[in-house]
Amino acid sequence: MNSSNKYSCCFFGHRDTPKEILPLLTKEIENLIVNENVFMFYLGGYGNFDAYAASTLKKLKTNYPFIRLIYVSAYLSALENNKALLSSFDETIYPHGLETVPKKFAISHRNRWIVENCDYMIAYVCRSYGGAYAAFNYGKNKTIRIINLSDNH
Repeated sequence: MNSSNKYSCCFFGHRDTPKEILPLLTKEIENLIVNENVFMFYLGGYGNFDAYAASTLKKLKTNYPFIRLIYVSAYLSALENNKALLSSFDETIYPHGLETVPKKFAISHRNRWIVENCDYMIAYVCRSYGGAYAAFNYGKNKTIRIINLSDNH
């Protein structure tokens, strides 16, 4: 866990996550903000689950203006080509060293960087393949608290 008293959370879920997960996602994010002192939220920006997390955080920011939405890019070009999308985040990060990774491995390397730099993970992982599963599985071997919403859905 983070040595400071403020913590961070990341999100990993399947691109086809159902919309019915939104109330549970909102509840878990708000619980982390209120009860666990989580204020930094790392997002990757692919698929339904990431979109649900981002929209939920933007709504919660009204009540919790101190939270920070951080987009972590797998590609340097995404930072240059998606200015409109990125303007809705408080910060963007392109992890150091990612520029040396072949493009086809950039997302998996970015995902590992996110897991290694977070204290909590909210996931929606219900099958044992794909990028969300790989990040979820990687997190199980780290000192990160994982909340898998598919267990409650």
